[in-house]
Amino acid sequence: MMFINCEVRVQKICREPFETFTPSELWIIKKENRYYLCLKNSYYPDGKTYKILNLHLIFFIFLEEGRLALQFIKPEEILYIECQNKWLLYMFYCALMRIVNRKDVFIDENQTPNTVHINNAVIDNFDPYTKFIAVDGFDNYVLNLRCLSTLVLQDCKSLVLPEEIGHLPIKNLNISGSKMPTSQHTQDIYWNWTSKLTIGGTLTTLEMDTVSLKRLPFEILHLKKLQTLSINNNNLAYLPHFIGELKNLKNLLAADNMLVNVPRCRPLAMLTRFELTYKFFDHPNYKNFDHLLSYNKRTTEPSDFKSLRHIALFKLMENFPLLKRQDIPRPLWEYFNYVGRCSKCRQWTLPNYCNIICIRFIPPGNSKISLRLDFGKNNGIPWQSMRCINEVECEARLRLVL
Repeated sequence: MMFINCEVRVQKICREPFETFTPSELWIIKKENRYYLCLKNSYYPDGKTYKILNLHLIFFIFLEEGRLALQFIKPEEILYIECQNKWLLYMFYCALMRIVNRKDVFIDENQTPNTVHINNAVIDNFDPYTKFIAVDGFDNYVLNLRCLSTLVLQDCKSLVLPEEIGHLPIKNLNISGSKMPTSQHTQDIYWNWTSKLTIGGTLTTLEMDTVSLKRLPFEILHLKKLQTLSINNNNLAYLPHFIGELKNLKNLLAADNMLVNVPRCRPLAMLTRFELTYKFFDHPNYKNFDHLLSYNKRTTEPSDFKSLRHIALFKLMENFPLLKRQDIPRPLWEYFNYVGRCSKCRQWTLPNYCNIICIRFIPPGNSKISLRLDFGKNNGIPWQSMRCINEVECEARLRLVL
């Protein structure tokens, strides 16, 4: 479904307009191989539907200004549409044009009107439609779409995702281009929706391109079914090693960031698609930007406190429960950026207890990884791994595992 929030005025052809521009919802549905345009606002609280087959003219000359007009033969009416989200209105226009040109448009046929009057195509009662929805900002109305599978919230001025969306069976979530909240409290609760069992078992694609992301939130560990993670064009200086816990990850798109290395873990080596930008790999002072190498400079608490917190962190990582960030002691939050598994014994560790190893190599030609690298000379990709300092204990743990 293509869904937009906009303002609409309906005018009878050759008559003076009696309606004013009214906040409205417009969307396209498909029923019995026919496409319909649905309208709902205060004038039509029960909904009004037009057969797109009866669409006579599309006035798009002011589309770049966020305005569009649709003239129908039956009924003889013109819909004047104004939408603040110009990109969204353009996508809506493209969907209409594909239908007019008899091209297929993907519509969820499981969510169709309950009753369609054949003579005038008025829907008396209809369900929320759930396959594809795009809005200028989050609308709590979305929480009523209990079959929602794809949610697109691109280019929102200030996007806050309520915790309740975690109860929806969303498979694809796109927040690319949206502005992240600035207040500390809102940032702390921003990812709480990931802790819900429903979305953790359904979400397969998460797109967060161009959202000024500085760190990958550790809450994505809740998204066990995640297959595609797109974080292009952000401010990421590193990928945390816990990303290796996303066992179902197949596509990782992380181009146009400031990465100086890549965690060496099996899930990343088995990716189908892996996009990177090479420009920071050969930075002369790359060690200054390596978060693991600079770890000891950032942690200054007494060693006794460190040890207790480290033990608590390792226990937590062994079986990461469905907890919200607020349910985890705040002093542990920072450690998620540095924790990883020993590349040999697979024990959870921190830079306090391991050596940081960086090996450069290019995946072989038969590798499943396909990389988009922007570089002049090819010195290989720096893969970073962690290896226990105490080799005797490491070997003992390895024997227990085997």
